[in-house]
Amino acid sequence: MTEETSKTPVMPYTEGVEVHDKAEVVMNNFLSAANVEAVYGKPVQSENFTIIPAAEVLSVTGFGFGTGGGAGPGEQQEQNMGGGSGGGGGGRVLSRPVAVVVISADGVEIKPVVDITKIVLGALTAFGFMLTMRRRMRRGRIKEA
Repeated sequence: MTEETSKTPVMPYTEGVEVHDKAEVVMNNFLSAANVEAVYGKPVQSENFTIIPAAEVLSVTGFGFGTGGGAGPGEQQEQNMGGGSGGGGGGRVLSRPVAVVVISADGVEIKPVVDITKIVLGALTAFGFMLTMRRRMRRGRIKEA
């Protein structure tokens, strides 16, 4: 480390603080969606048993920020050129039921929730992939012969 760099004061990041604060609030809201209360629903009690729904929660977020100013390559720099800052982001929270926990006098039982639509779509996708690969393999044999 040189003397020159050790004497340079470190300036705290102050531009775009409002954007940063807003992004922090949004991020905290997204993260609060992935907690125990979101995964396990409120227990429903009946005469002889209690049912607790369980879900899968997926939270996806993305943010970007930038600050700066000045002239780009080949441009003339003006004396009073201002700086700029900006930010943006987005996200999504998805949840779907995956199981039901049944508590009774006989014990605890976990019953999975079967999503027939997801199974059928997965099977169709796999079948389409296998069919496409089979066609490609056959075309390769014909060209070689």
